[in-house]
Amino acid sequence: MTREKQLSLWLKGQSVHNEERNECTPDFSCCIPSCEATLEDKLTFCDAWVERKSDIVSGMSVMFFSAMLVARGFDDVAVSACFLKE
Repeated sequence: MTREKQLSLWLKGQSVHNEERNECTPDFSCCIPSCEATLEDKLTFCDAWVERKSDIVSGMSVMFFSAMLVARGFDDVAVSACFLKE
């Protein structure tokens, strides 16, 4: 499955793990449903991805990854500290 196809399904509410590339959806909701991003966040991410706005994509990727770690039981303060290190 192409990344474009996976993102298209994700926007439609179908969080599908890309088995060919072994890639999760950007918010990891294919493997952790409780991490599903809002439609607004999905649209923002996809627009930035299409327009190659790497700063937005990177920032949102960190946000999604942090949410996934918290959903998996990691302490949210510890997770935040990891990303705030210089």
